[in-house]
Amino acid sequence: MKHAFRFFSTTLGLMLLLSTCGDKPSDSKKDESDSVAEHLHDVAHILSSADWKIPAGSTTSTKETRSIINASIDANVRDQKISGLMSKEFKRGYVSDYISDTSIRTEFKKDKITGRAIVNGRPAPQPNETGPMHGQTIMFTRSDGGWQGILDGAEANPDQRNHIDELARQIAGFNNRVIFGRSPRKLGDTWEVDPAKLNSYAGGLEEMNGTFKVFFRSLVKHQGYDCAEILTSFNLLGRELQGKEMQLIGKAIMLQSLDYQIPLRMEMKGEIMMSNPVMKGLGNMRTKGPIELIRETTLVLP
Repeated sequence: MKHAFRFFSTTLGLMLLLSTCGDKPSDSKKDESDSVAEHLHDVAHILSSADWKIPAGSTTSTKETRSIINASIDANVRDQKISGLMSKEFKRGYVSDYISDTSIRTEFKKDKITGRAIVNGRPAPQPNETGPMHGQTIMFTRSDGGWQGILDGAEANPDQRNHIDELARQIAGFNNRVIFGRSPRKLGDTWEVDPAKLNSYAGGLEEMNGTFKVFFRSLVKHQGYDCAEILTSFNLLGRELQGKEMQLIGKAIMLQSLDYQIPLRMEMKGEIMMSNPVMKGLGNMRTKGPIELIRETTLVLP
């Protein structure tokens, strides 16, 4: 069960999808939108460029929660059948200091995992865990247009390396370029993203297809910054030769800073269905359940 949830949570994190399922802005967002300068509503905006936008001396503080609640688990291993329900919640918090346009220091204040499970009608112990990044500090440096990260004072283990590489991709803005492209976008624009371009975010799956639609809905103020409110809806199908299959269906919302081109808030809600070989192919496990990702990043300028 732990392996199955790690697979889809990695998918969510790397894709940087955000969502709320409501189709109308809240009243507070409407009030914020009224304070955005009128001329910004009438011009096109480049939402992701190759230029570095965050000035040295800035700090970001990020809080993130990823969860699955009461997902159904069905496994067949040889002649044994296992069924049950599983819930897991991942909470992370980290602070990034932008030392220069080629150097960032990120300190993880929190990386915690909690959960519960019922297997064949009986509660199954799910001890709380400390995640691999808890209390760790990472130094990121940029060279040749890319970002690399190393642990401060230690060698990263494979699990930590995966998380560090995920953050390096976020810093590099590759996800932004995939979803937003480099073309200027106007309010009301809609477009689609080729799911194959999202493949590198899908937990190493060798094939990805389906639909990924994007809508530039409005401009809002968030934390005092002008932001593009971006909605996405998606139905993604992924598989690999070893037999792992995944379907992810959901909606997302992102508040993308116009000036600094980073997402200040992301929410995603959806449903995931997975089929995964276990015990070296001797069995198969199927998982289905609702998922949610919420990430808030507070930007403080020098």
